[in-house]
Amino acid sequence: MGPESEDRRRAALARVLGGRDRFVSGYASGLDIALDDEELAAFYKTMAELGFTSAKLKGGRDLDSDRRRLQIIGDELRSNTRHPALMLDANESWNLKQAVRYVTALERDTDLTWVEEPLRRWDAPGHARLSNAVRAAVATGENLTGLEQFRPLLDAGGVDIVQVGCVWGVTHFLRVAHLAHAHDLPISPVGLTSNQAVAHAATAVPNHMVTEVQDLGAPFGVTIDQEIVDGGIVLGDAPGHGVSVDEEAILASQRSASWLVPAGPHVRPHRAGLRLIAEDDRAERAL
Repeated sequence: MGPESEDRRRAALARVLGGRDRFVSGYASGLDIALDDEELAAFYKTMAELGFTSAKLKGGRDLDSDRRRLQIIGDELRSNTRHPALMLDANESWNLKQAVRYVTALERDTDLTWVEEPLRRWDAPGHARLSNAVRAAVATGENLTGLEQFRPLLDAGGVDIVQVGCVWGVTHFLRVAHLAHAHDLPISPVGLTSNQAVAHAATAVPNHMVTEVQDLGAPFGVTIDQEIVDGGIVLGDAPGHGVSVDEEAILASQRSASWLVPAGPHVRPHRAGLRLIAEDDRAERAL
């Protein structure tokens, strides 16, 4: 192995992929459907203190509630900008007419940057009609798993912000990013917590717009070489994707952690759900 190959092996993934900057712009996302208004304000106050100027709300069920909660988020982010970017994630909960009515009503007094997953993921014509009917951009794609699934959306003009889920890793992200770039569309990864590798890959494509930041911490036993500042992610210099795992700590936790107690609301009851197999009564018949 030559010196150049050795340097690349020890380099951060962003550098190996040709990334131009260690900073990855982000938006705040609290997965906040279960947060009350006070908890919502507290979460986005924390994110505003970290420099975020854009945020996403889970919603789509109650127009008045979504309008109020987007206002709460906007009020917190206005400490950093006069015009925060606000997004609404409906998680594929509408049909086309519902989406048009809902987003149109919301846009009467809310400047909505994008509406995310408004329709079922495969409804390319519906997404195109919705994009033409509302001011907000249409963002979707996080649940698609191959380039052939993105093609109908792109061909129909049904997506304005191309999203990709982190579960398929660096290679899939890069493929989708290049496909989106060929259609003059930006790309936005979703669900970034400990998937540091996708953040590294985001630095290496020309059309990365913004990455979802859901969590400021890391899973137990995992250390991530990054810093959340200035409304985004600053990648560290650790080799590779910057994720290190403390296997000894995880193993010790598996021996003593409270969640191992075989009782409590977190444990699925033995007979929960529908049973397709009858109880074995062979022992009774033998008596």
